This record gives sequence, C-alpha cells and structure tokens, in this order.
Amino acid sequence: MLSQLKSIREDLMRCIMEFTEEQFNQKPAEDRWSAAQVAHHLYTTEKQIVGSLRESLELESEKAEERDFSFIVDRTRKVKSETEPPAQFLEKQDVCALLLESRENLEQLVKKEGEEAFINKSIEDEAFGRMSLKNLVDFIGFHEKRHTAQIDEIKSEII
Repeated sequence: MLSQLKSIREDLMRCIMEFTEEQFNQKPAEDRWSAAQVAHHLYTTEKQIVGSLRESLELESEKAEERDFSFIVDRTRKVKSETEPPAQFLEKQDVCALLLESRENLEQLVKKEGEEAFINKSIEDEAFGRMSLKNLVDFIGFHEKRHTAQIDEIKSEII
C-alpha cells in the first residue's frame, strides 16, 4: 500500500528540485497556481486525509468494495479545489519539509494500525460515496500523481 506512494513521492520531489526558488513560486498565468502552491495543496490534502483516516479507524464501519480510483490522474477532468493555497512566497525547503511531515504521519498510522484495518474499514465521502480506507490511501497517490503532472506542465511553461 505504501510502496506505490513512495515511488510517486520520489517523482514529485525530483520534479520540485528542478525549480529555482523563484520559478517554484512563479505562476504560469495569473489565474493559475504556482508549483509551490500545487505542492502545498498536496501537503494540506494529505494532512486532511490522515486526520480523516485517524477518525475513521476509531469508528465502527462496514467493509467497502475496493474500487479503482486511477481516473483521478486524468487531467482533462478539471476539479476545483475546495481550498485556496497560500499567496505568499513559499520556500522549497519549507514545502518539502511539510510534505515529509504529512507522509511520515501517514506511514506511522498505517504501520501502527496495520494494512488490514484499512481494508476492513470504510468512510463515506461526499464525492465518491462509501470507500475503504485503503482506497482513501490510494487516492493520495493518484491525487499526487495528477498534480506532479501539473507541476511538470508548469515547469515546461516557465523554464
């Protein structure tokens, strides 16, 4: 469950490191996010999901059928984020530290609870309905892969 996330995160970090500090914060257009804002969005999303996972692991829930969420990586399907990223200049080092923190929290939770708990418990999601906690962890990877492609796109536009 975590090995695929590790590979996706390595791709993201490699991508981030190719930017200078200024490029990392440069928006390709006024109405679009910078790579820094996209990376910060990944941190806040993962942090929020880890909180939801913690809460859900404490509750009784039924097992949900496993579903394929790979469609998330399709960037032709536009989705408006519920939150706006910070507008201020974001240091690469700070954003990378936040990403490391959120991933460590996820990994610690999975190791503490065991993968079986994530398979046998579920959560009701506004957008996707009932889904297993494992699927919610899978979502983190697909979401990150989607936005790594977005950061690559930003890089090709500004570098």
